[in-house]
Amino acid sequence: MTDYYQALVSDLEKVFGSFDENTKRFVNANNSTISRKLGYSDAQFSRLINGTATEGEYQRANQNVKRILTI
Repeated sequence: MTDYYQALVSDLEKVFGSFDENTKRFVNANNSTISRKLGYSDAQFSRLINGTATEGEYQRANQNVKRILTI
């Protein structure tokens, strides 16, 4: 699961700036804004960013971020 988490954070950093592991926040956007752009609720994004989501949730989130990067 760590690989999926790291891939997600790495891709999100490309769009939303550096990630602070201690506060679980990105520099250029708050977590609510990011969750909306990914099409997730705040609770779902919280699970993703805190490392408690399922493998399937990480796979879908990584696909969504790749779409954002492509656009």
